[in-house]
Amino acid sequence: MRVLVLDNGDPRPEDLLAPLKELGAVCDVRPSGSLGIEDIRAMSPPPQRILLTPGPGFPEGTGASREIAMQMAGVIPILGVGLGLQVLAHAARGKLVPPRSTGRTKPAATFRHDGKNLFAGLPTPFDAPRDPDPALVLDSHRQTHDVEASAWDEEGTIVGCRLWALGMEGIQVDTSWFSTRLGNDMLFNFLYQAQAW
Repeated sequence: MRVLVLDNGDPRPEDLLAPLKELGAVCDVRPSGSLGIEDIRAMSPPPQRILLTPGPGFPEGTGASREIAMQMAGVIPILGVGLGLQVLAHAARGKLVPPRSTGRTKPAATFRHDGKNLFAGLPTPFDAPRDPDPALVLDSHRQTHDVEASAWDEEGTIVGCRLWALGMEGIQVDTSWFSTRLGNDMLFNFLYQAQAW
């Protein structure tokens, strides 16, 4: 499975890359601002999945990632983690707001989800470490019809979303979680089940 990893400045890239490789992925890591849509279309062999990593900053600072997300929607399954989730939501004109300060000092959260796609086969609820410092989160009170909430923490903050029927999903979680059994199960869903989303 060939995965194009668009790196948004993830401070700990191995937290994502190591479990992906253990699941059989061949990862091509590129800085998010280094490729345009035509570069991806010209890749040989072409990527079968695209991963948008976490990183500092805001979706507007991720190069062509938003354009890539929308141009590849429905063509190549895409997973956004942390800032990557924000990029997907921003590309679909989702409503993003600064996070509330309450509870942000808690290192872990209890996640509830809808059991679909990325979350298929995962128990609900489950505990996972929080995304340590998101610049933005999805507005839990208003979203466009294209952005579907798929997971929430105990405060009602949206921590997972999908772009309806486009094979794009995101999760707001600390990447250390992907080395756990449940984190591995989620990456497995992305690698081997995403074509059916």
